[in-house]
Amino acid sequence: MAESSASFTIVHRDRHGEPDFVYPWDGNLAAYVVASINICRGMLRNAKIRSAFVSFTREFNRSNPRAWYQDPQYGYETNEDVVVTFINVILASFPIVYIDDSITSPGILGGHPRRGWDHHFQPRDQSILLNGWRVRDMVAAATRAHQTNDPSDNENKRFRTFIFLFANTFLHEIGHTLVTFLTKGQACTPRHIRATTRGYSGEDRGEAGRNLETVIFGGTMEYYRDRADDDSQGPLRNPREMEPLGHNYPQCILTDPMDWIIMDTFKKYGRRVWVGPQSTLYRLPFHPGFRAQAA
Repeated sequence: MAESSASFTIVHRDRHGEPDFVYPWDGNLAAYVVASINICRGMLRNAKIRSAFVSFTREFNRSNPRAWYQDPQYGYETNEDVVVTFINVILASFPIVYIDDSITSPGILGGHPRRGWDHHFQPRDQSILLNGWRVRDMVAAATRAHQTNDPSDNENKRFRTFIFLFANTFLHEIGHTLVTFLTKGQACTPRHIRATTRGYSGEDRGEAGRNLETVIFGGTMEYYRDRADDDSQGPLRNPREMEPLGHNYPQCILTDPMDWIIMDTFKKYGRRVWVGPQSTLYRLPFHPGFRAQAA
């Protein structure tokens, strides 16, 4: 069952940071967000990407020599055992996703507020934030793409760019969630684990997501905007003559939505949807009118 379906909860968070409602699983926004999650889930099953997570864990152990998972009572014999357990738990029950309107900069696509845990790691006690403005840009692009019904036109390409952007954002934040798993939420990424490409501005701090991007893609994923296009454009991957996304916007501090007591109420709204190869989610990037199907 875990291979063909998965449970998701997508919650709106207002500009003050307060969660206020759950998105219906079969609505436009949820369908596109779940499609991005499903691409991320597919990447997590890829042998090369799993190997990158294993290498990350091995390097992480240099700064965490007495990690909880090294205790024989937990039964982990290798770093691969640790990673396989983590990924399988994520595949079975994805962290709660927040469409976050308190993120005001388009340069911040997402985040993972780290939360402590004990006894058993529960992904649904963790969260991944997505920039609400950018998610709605994806929905708008999908609406226009559905109207043209031409997978090769610019509107459909823009929509697929957004799908890719958020799939990679989820993978990036799952890297940070791995640190939460490895440390029981009690520590950040060690400073020596960061992007290995030259010129990266965050060299003074650890960055799990960018470190994994370097290993998996050969470099960090950076997005740019065309100055001649409007603000709802999809990000561009060619920096030539382009402006970095969010370059003229102030940075904002991400806060933890799970601090709101009412979050326990939202957990019960998780819905299982079909995510296997025969599901509509696999075709949705080319057919924006498709929707997730209840499992």
